[in-house]
Amino acid sequence: AVSWILTIFLSFPVTSPILLRMINFVVSRGSGPLELFVALLCCPLAYVWTYICGSLIWGSISALVQYYSRIQLLIFVVILAVLVLQVTWLYSPKA
Repeated sequence: AVSWILTIFLSFPVTSPILLRMINFVVSRGSGPLELFVALLCCPLAYVWTYICGSLIWGSISALVQYYSRIQLLIFVVILAVLVLQVTWLYSPKA
């Protein structure tokens, strides 16, 4: 349950801002066929990043539960801190 809650609040919300920023970046460069192709790649890339973040959460929790140590706990806390910073940065008004 903890993994799902963390994934729902730290991984899935980053999809939309990342997708919109990538498309905005691509569209600001031009409007040719290459830009259209790259814009079409933005959606799968945004979802790939979302699931990478989710897999980091699930993997770190699994490792923490199976092989508890201070190092595993430190890795888990660092991953959570980075993901919290990512969500905070993506949803900040100045970003």
